[in-house]
Amino acid sequence: MQASKLLALLIALSLSCYASAQALRWNQLSPAQQEVLQQHRKGWDQMPENRRQRLATNAERWSKLTPEQQQKARNKHRWIQGLSQDERQALRRRWQSMSPEQRQRMQRRLANMTAEQRRETLARFLSRQPANK
Repeated sequence: MQASKLLALLIALSLSCYASAQALRWNQLSPAQQEVLQQHRKGWDQMPENRRQRLATNAERWSKLTPEQQQKARNKHRWIQGLSQDERQALRRRWQSMSPEQRQRMQRRLANMTAEQRRETLARFLSRQPANK
């Protein structure tokens, strides 16, 4: 019994060492990624690895956007942040209930709307019942 516990401990330690060797460190990020993620620098090494990977991937994508695309994304983020927690959750649930084709149609509609038009569309969107898949 002791041998199996020791073996399990050794395996766990090996996996832990391997995981930390694979951890994405701040100095491994490109200069463009570091610039985008500057606000996360202090706590980077304490952050869960999956979050670091996700942030690094998103920062890489961000750095490849044109200034116009970045501004459009900022505007969208501000709009979403302006929603209440309940509205964001309802929007997320409704969005997830849609087919990919329905999502694409909605994205095309929203793309050229003002913030006020998006709010009105959102109110109508959330008042409808989700279609059954």
